[in-house]
Amino acid sequence: MKWLAKSRKLQVFLLMFISATAFAIWKDVAFTDWADFMVWLGGIYAVGNVGEHGAEALSKRNQTT
Repeated sequence: MKWLAKSRKLQVFLLMFISATAFAIWKDVAFTDWADFMVWLGGIYAVGNVGEHGAEALSKRNQTT
């Protein structure tokens, strides 16, 4: 569980997922709205990870040259 404490992006993702799911269960939002939110949330999480790892790779490559 140490990996969860280190990943701020994952913590925010899980918080938003749990919050949105709770609203969907209590019928405060429609399923289509929940699904759209999950698509956006997953996309933002994925782009954030790709950006982070891409920047690290470029940084390491520039340090070796």
